[in-house]
Amino acid sequence: MEVQRIYVLNAYKHRHIGKMLMTKAIEIAKHEHLDYLWLGVWERNTAAIKFYQGQGFTIHATHSFILGTDVQTDYIMKLDIRSHVHPL
Repeated sequence: MEVQRIYVLNAYKHRHIGKMLMTKAIEIAKHEHLDYLWLGVWERNTAAIKFYQGQGFTIHATHSFILGTDVQTDYIMKLDIRSHVHPL
């Protein structure tokens, strides 16, 4: 299952809303008996990468694409649902 986007308005950041949304995505993946949860994140979005790593995701691969005239790289991150214990 792929998590395509998680956005939290600035006014609501640091209220654990992102963590609640990710917890729900993990619960759905477990309920569906899926093995992995995947997502892509821009390599320079260090706050998001740190958040996802804190949720148990690891960098699995990279994917480059062109945005206008600029080459961008995303990290492809995955979470192994089968062995996942959600952090407190």
